Amino acid sequence: MSENPVILVTGTSEGLGYGTARLLAAGTTTVIAHARTAEGSQAACERHRRPGLRPVISEPRPDELTGDRPVR
Repeated sequence: MSENPVILVTGTSEGLGYGTARLLAAGTTTVIAHARTAEGSQAACERHRRPGLRPVISEPRPDELTGDRPVR
């Protein structure tokens, strides 16, 4: 394993994903924070304010998601 691993954490805007990203970013790990919206990813990074935390900006494609029901 790398001395400075990079870990993708999903659901970082709240709950378990938020807590996991926060704990991992406190160390030497680079955390890629992903949420369902670009705003959610950016907000998570701003709240954590850790140098090892980077937002992933991605929007769901219409053919992947037809509303919130499939992801809840």
